[in-house]
Amino acid sequence: MADTMNDSTGPPLFLGVCERALVRGEGFMQDLYGVGDILPFAYFPQKLQGIYLLMAFHRDNINQEMKITVRNINCPELTAWSKLETMSLLGPEQVKVTGFKQPYKNVGELSNEKESIPSAPLLTRKDFLYKMMCIPCPPLIVMEPTDVDVVISIGETEKKIGTFRCEFVETPAISEEERAAIMSRPGASVGFKLILGCKNCGEQKGFFLLLDPNGPVPGDFKNDQPLINSPDEWVCK
Repeated sequence: MADTMNDSTGPPLFLGVCERALVRGEGFMQDLYGVGDILPFAYFPQKLQGIYLLMAFHRDNINQEMKITVRNINCPELTAWSKLETMSLLGPEQVKVTGFKQPYKNVGELSNEKESIPSAPLLTRKDFLYKMMCIPCPPLIVMEPTDVDVVISIGETEKKIGTFRCEFVETPAISEEERAAIMSRPGASVGFKLILGCKNCGEQKGFFLLLDPNGPVPGDFKNDQPLINSPDEWVCK
């Protein structure tokens, strides 16, 4: 396999991350949502599932087999990867990516199962040097806000091609107008319950939050505590 890291085409270009990617119109259109170099999360730990890496591949490198690795800068031992087995030209102006990603079974422990990469054909132009494609992000576990390196491997050559940031962003409070709009929807949930439990002693504690703060408490919430009155820490037996 030729080492394309050192030739005139170079490695793929990392353009950022996006939260959603949709291919429609038989590959004519790509809809990208939330493109940038920062991923906002309302809580941690997080598993980067359903996130996409926005990349640009040189036409001469499309048929290369390559591996994409994401690595937590603060905890380098936490890595995950996707292997692109084929990026085949289906025709003179169509390309398709196939491969798999390695999922985690537990923190720091890779599963033996391989998860296939969903893909859809994308149209490309003969006279364009680069084709922009969204590759599903490897399922990295992120324990806290951190920077994540994106590394590409072709053959024996490895090269860092970019970095993105996972950041904590507090969810804004719901407005009364939003609350009223949700409550008016048929079948809208009246609230949610959070249950904390200990695997050793089996003790559990439930907390709930109602969509309508002045509404009646559902029967299955009667033994639980309102989330607004919950302690900062809960200690089991």
